[in-house]
Amino acid sequence: MNKIDRLFAAKAVSKEIDKRVKELEAECKDELMEEYLRTGNDRRRSVAFGDKAGYLSVRKSEASAAWDETSFRVLDEDELSDWMDRDRPDTDGFAAAHLPQFALWWFESTGECPPGCATEVIRHEAEPPKACGVTMSVKEDVVIPIMLDQGLLSSPELLMLEGGEYGD
Repeated sequence: MNKIDRLFAAKAVSKEIDKRVKELEAECKDELMEEYLRTGNDRRRSVAFGDKAGYLSVRKSEASAAWDETSFRVLDEDELSDWMDRDRPDTDGFAAAHLPQFALWWFESTGECPPGCATEVIRHEAEPPKACGVTMSVKEDVVIPIMLDQGLLSSPELLMLEGGEYGD
């Protein structure tokens, strides 16, 4: 085999391996996600290659922070209108025509809740992190030497990748 022949062979093998790796990776990631949802386990490592070979892990979103929100409501427009006529006679007809919006603006601007209105603090709890995918990390400098030591890579494949000839 010359260089071009080796390139064609290597490319064909590479494409077939990539296709099979994608299928196997998708299956393993789906299984880990199912396991995570069932048991809470979010990480898997290779038994054959050890802890330093890499991992599959569930990627989670960031936890959102809790926050408070103040809700403002007009409960009694008549009482609110009386307050406006009594305490705010200088307001114009526009404010009177848009009384609920004016009352909200007043509350947000001054912090005073006008009569006939109410506020309520609503506590929003933080969202816990959610699983949003599975990532994979493989350290070839750990895995390949173990495969070589265990005879998991045959010599013809190694010779082709190294550029050697069969029977050298």
